[in-house]
Amino acid sequence: MHRDYSKIRIKYFEGRIYNARVRELVDSGQYNDTGFADAWAEGRFVEVRATSLVEAMRLLQRDYPEDAGFKVTDLIEIPDPYAP
Repeated sequence: MHRDYSKIRIKYFEGRIYNARVRELVDSGQYNDTGFADAWAEGRFVEVRATSLVEAMRLLQRDYPEDAGFKVTDLIEIPDPYAP
């Protein structure tokens, strides 16, 4: 069976992510033994390509899992950086 993927539109999203465990340790002055850099205590922006906001969130949560301390605080669609 042949599928027509020509109608699927990839969009660009930007999520703000930080690591709650790292933030807690850094803020309390304790040694960060999580394996993640202290810089993860502060939010950083991560770009993701997906077909929808829901898929973008799923991809971010897959790559930055909550059980490892990651939190996605914002997620917005951004303009296609490669559009003419």
